[in-house]
Amino acid sequence: MTDNARVPHPEHSKVQQHIRLDHFLKLLQFVESGGHAKVLIQSGLVKVNGAVCMARKRKVYHNDEIEIDGEQVTVNID
Repeated sequence: MTDNARVPHPEHSKVQQHIRLDHFLKLLQFVESGGHAKVLIQSGLVKVNGAVCMARKRKVYHNDEIEIDGEQVTVNID
């Protein structure tokens, strides 16, 4: 038995970056304001990864697919 055995670091140490859906829509200028984003999202007009999303505070991550008004974009967080 040796004293210098190494323990692997846990995988949960990697932090995944995200952005809120309503903020993402404003950033890409799909909407003019947070209120406008709220109305569109809660009306069921926004899809995340193919499913209607009605939660404006939903976190979206790198490579998520967002669709609004027939236009689709992929989230790209560097």
